[in-house]
Formats: sequence, C-alpha cells, structure tokens
Amino acid sequence: MALYESEFSQVCTGTMYTELQHDNPVEKNPHNHLPDKEEIKVTKCIQKMKDQVTSSSMINPVEIFTENVSQIETATKARMPTEDTIIALAVLPPTEIPGLFDELKSTIPEDASEIMQWFENNCVHGRIRRITRGGNVSRTAPLFPSKCWSVFE
Repeated sequence: MALYESEFSQVCTGTMYTELQHDNPVEKNPHNHLPDKEEIKVTKCIQKMKDQVTSSSMINPVEIFTENVSQIETATKARMPTEDTIIALAVLPPTEIPGLFDELKSTIPEDASEIMQWFENNCVHGRIRRITRGGNVSRTAPLFPSKCWSVFE
C-alpha cells in the first residue's frame, strides 16, 4: 500500500506549452500523470484574460472575467470562481473590496487559484514586488484599481 501511495503522490515534473489557437498543447518535459483537459481549458481562459488586459479596450476586469467565463464549458466553469463572486465585489465600496476579496479567496476551490491570483494581481492588491525578512509585503499598484471598477455610489 505504501508503494502505491508514494508512486502516485509525486509532484508533477512536466511542463506544457500552449497557445489559444492550438487545441493540443506541446509537452516540453514529460509528465508523470495523465493530462487534465479541464486544467488546460482553465489555463487557456486565464491566458486569454491576460491578453485582453493588455490589448483590449475593456477596462473593467469584471467584464473581462464574465465574458470569458460565459464562453467556457460547464465542467470547466466548476473549476473557476463564480461570476456572482466576482460581481459581488463590484458593488462594494472600494475600501472594503481588498478585505472581502481575501475572505472569498479562502473559500474558492483550489482549482480556481490561478484566476484568483490574476484578479488579485490586476484588480485588488497588485503584484508582489518583494517580501521583507520580517514578512512585510510590498506590492505594485493594481492595473485596474477597485475605485475604477466598483459601481458603489
């Protein structure tokens, strides 16, 4: 029994390369497990949102999120935060959004961690610039500050 557990509890050793227009990703390093097609779809959705942030006229991250999530399959949606969760943040006062986001982040499924990280970096807290030895975190300003997309007032 111990052999079975250790054999299948290894950390993934593989890496993949994919582009939005390709259905089949290219393997850079071999994986030690079967492919997760839903994870590939989630990763593509996240990359599409990142591309829209840099090249689109849409400046509202809630619009970017809801547009992209509405276009993916139901099984993939289950691995992402719900639209209601993201939209709920938009109706709060901008000063309350970071605190509630941190609370919501702990309740979101592990599979949605990449999309929540994207939202945190671009819309709520900003990217981590450095962490001091004392544990203090220094961040850049978010690309879309909450005062720009909050519909409160």
